[in-house]
Amino acid sequence: MRRILTTAALVLFPLTAPVGPALAETYAERLALAEEYAEYTMSTIDMTAIIHTMWQPLLFQAESSGKTVTDAQKAEVDALYQEIVTELILDVTRFQAQIMADHFTYDEIAALNAFMRTEHGAAIMGKMPQFNAALQSQIMAMALKTNDKIMPKIRRILDIQ
Repeated sequence: MRRILTTAALVLFPLTAPVGPALAETYAERLALAEEYAEYTMSTIDMTAIIHTMWQPLLFQAESSGKTVTDAQKAEVDALYQEIVTELILDVTRFQAQIMADHFTYDEIAALNAFMRTEHGAAIMGKMPQFNAALQSQIMAMALKTNDKIMPKIRRILDIQ
């Protein structure tokens, strides 16, 4: 049993460990810089607009099924998302810094950090809410289009009734 666990650890460790150059600097250095990046991006992005785009696929789905959604209902859903999702996004952003430190080199994080502070980086961050909304609507349309074809097959493969 010990031999099996040792073999499994040797096989799986490379899949979970940071790869290549990310080991060159200390994790603490990469994490500190990644946290700086995350804090900066959070301070420059329009979080209200980002969160507003997050529930738009639900609206699209409801309206696609023939449901009429009133402005009051939209405002209520938006308020609910703003209240609940804001803190969750902050948590995800904190976790993002850890993932960055795991997978990117110090130089890569520094370059991304520097880029985000340029005119072009700021312009991209300013367009993220619209970009996310456009992308989400396309993903939702694709999911609705393919769901009926895929889900029965997935249920069969996974033996889910």
